[in-house]
Amino acid sequence: MMNYLTLLLVVMLSACANVDTKQDVEVFMAITFEEKEEGFGEQTGYKKVNAITTIEKSNHHLETDLKTIEDYYDLEGNYLKTTILHSQYNKSYVIHAKEGDDVRKKFKSLQPFLYQLIRMENID
Repeated sequence: MMNYLTLLLVVMLSACANVDTKQDVEVFMAITFEEKEEGFGEQTGYKKVNAITTIEKSNHHLETDLKTIEDYYDLEGNYLKTTILHSQYNKSYVIHAKEGDDVRKKFKSLQPFLYQLIRMENID
């Protein structure tokens, strides 16, 4: 039994070796459109996007973690809403399993968003 556990431990530790991690931080603006019945889009405003993407890759797994904050504005520059997205994806090449999860929250004003951000800062 002990030899089996030792072998399992060695296999698990070797699966974690040679992990390449990359993180990108991006800030950009994009035009927002509303699709019409004819199929053409009409510009409705723009959004400011802040994104952090982390990718971890090895011979045995792939893991991505995406966090974005999107602030939406109309054509005159008036604030409309904020959308927060946290998306995770994991793929194991060893057991051929995939797993993913998306959490998206929308705010019509910055007050609830700032309140949650302050609460998250104070959590140890």
